[in-house]
Amino acid sequence: ADAQAQLAAAAAMPAPAAAPEPVAPQAAGISASERQISAALIAAQQTADAIVAEAQQNADHICSEADAKAREVIRQALQEKQEELKEIDRLKASREDFKAEYLKLLQHFMDDAQNSFPSDLMVSSTPVGSAAAVPVASPVAAAPAAPEPAPVADPFAPLDNFGVDDLD
Repeated sequence: ADAQAQLAAAAAMPAPAAAPEPVAPQAAGISASERQISAALIAAQQTADAIVAEAQQNADHICSEADAKAREVIRQALQEKQEELKEIDRLKASREDFKAEYLKLLQHFMDDAQNSFPSDLMVSSTPVGSAAAVPVASPVAAAPAAPEPAPVADPFAPLDNFGVDDLD
């Protein structure tokens, strides 16, 4: 019964194109069961070959899908990297703009302070040894120096032409 089942299975499988046709028994000693075993072995070999070919095809398909996915992940990572580099450049430019505006504002306050107070008052009121007594280079070197305005009279200084008779 097993031999007939194997023979039926072998008959159901298509014959391989590359497999040689069974040779007629050369000797009368080859029995029918040996022919059935031979046919079963041929069918098993054909089935194994088909399974291996299908597995190889599946492996190739999986590899190509993995390569495509890896390329897509790398492409996305490079795109994100470019976006992050652009953001870094934008932040650096923003920092430089802020720094320039800050220095301009400081220079404006320094110029305003120099224009508001007489130079002799600024020099004489500075304590000796303080950091303010040390001349500071302008942080904005590219800006031309503003012309010195005429000194403004100190409103708290005593008047030279003020006399006792003026109190009446």
